[in-house]
Amino acid sequence: MRLRTLLRSSSAVVLAPLLAGLVVLLLRADGTLHPVPGYGLSVLTAAHSALPYIAAACAGSAAWEGGRLKQGRVFEQAPARGRLGIALPVLAPVWLMGLGGYAVALVMAAVAADGTAPDLSRPPIPAVAALLLLAATLTGYLAGLVLPRLAAGPVALVGAFWVMAFPASWQTPWPRHLVGNPITGCCGVGQAVAPDTLWAAGIFTAAACAAALLTAHRATVGTAVTAVAVLALGTTLAAGFGQRMGYDGTVPRAAAELACDASARPRVCLWPETPGRTAVVAQIRTETGRLGAAGVPVPAALTQDPAGGPDTGVLGRTGELSPEEVTRTTAAALLPAPLGCEQPAREPLLGWLTAVATGEPPSDARVRAVLEQPRAAQSEWFRAGRDSLTDCGRSGVR
Repeated sequence: MRLRTLLRSSSAVVLAPLLAGLVVLLLRADGTLHPVPGYGLSVLTAAHSALPYIAAACAGSAAWEGGRLKQGRVFEQAPARGRLGIALPVLAPVWLMGLGGYAVALVMAAVAADGTAPDLSRPPIPAVAALLLLAATLTGYLAGLVLPRLAAGPVALVGAFWVMAFPASWQTPWPRHLVGNPITGCCGVGQAVAPDTLWAAGIFTAAACAAALLTAHRATVGTAVTAVAVLALGTTLAAGFGQRMGYDGTVPRAAAELACDASARPRVCLWPETPGRTAVVAQIRTETGRLGAAGVPVPAALTQDPAGGPDTGVLGRTGELSPEEVTRTTAAALLPAPLGCEQPAREPLLGWLTAVATGEPPSDARVRAVLEQPRAAQSEWFRAGRDSLTDCGRSGVR
């Protein structure tokens, strides 16, 4: 079939502008997209929120094409070409329509991130998206061969949307990884997509595509059994990766991507997308200087990397930070990490650190009483309280 004839007769040509418009309308809604400005990976993953709708369009269109080939008895008229040789050129525009819809979603995500381009240097993520759309196209085509023509399109459309969207609401966590749902929930500043999530989605969709191609190639009992075996094996392998992740599909971001300022002590490492990073570093240095003068041990470095390191305090908050949040985060970084038990000393210590760092009077009467004591007594009080945070059996500050 000539390209001009193929495009003129394909339902994907009619659906493509409608799909693009739908993606734009969906992603323009307030609260739909939350990419981090400046973080290309966040833009890339935000576009995945449109995939259930795009996959549904691919499945519905492919089902229509499969039904049209079946009704026209095309396979009987050109037996020398083979069933796949006939089907794949017809399905190519459908898959390309889906990729076009995904490209529109990427543009919308970039606009929502103040013009930040998606990070296409991470090919596994768009590759998973392309495989998901290919699987939806091939399974929709099979539905068109099996179901009545008028029913095939709606059934494939609704079925593809259900498979893509609904696992995220199930209590069992691993199925959501098979269709890439957790990718949409990534990535805030300091987060990256978990490799296990990408492996789960990639293996499952590749197995689904292989099973669909086997079935479409030759509708015999042998190929059907082989297709089921391939799909079962792929699902088992993919589920193994998904079960290791639980509900979440993110991992901490690589520390090598931090932007560090070592021009003075302490060395401050923040994620490069942190708004007002220069002002945040200056405020941290000013406040840690006051705390050091008050006898508070200040580590050599403060970082947003949760792994921390030797003589390094962890700044637990990421993203946009108000001056109050910077102070609170810096104060928390100077204390031992929570142990998971009740620690009544933590809040008074944070209040004292905040008051010393900012020079503003605290609201806690206990902290005000401590500040009225001599500097040496305050330092002793702080050391005793900080030491109590390292042992759940210690009583804490007096």
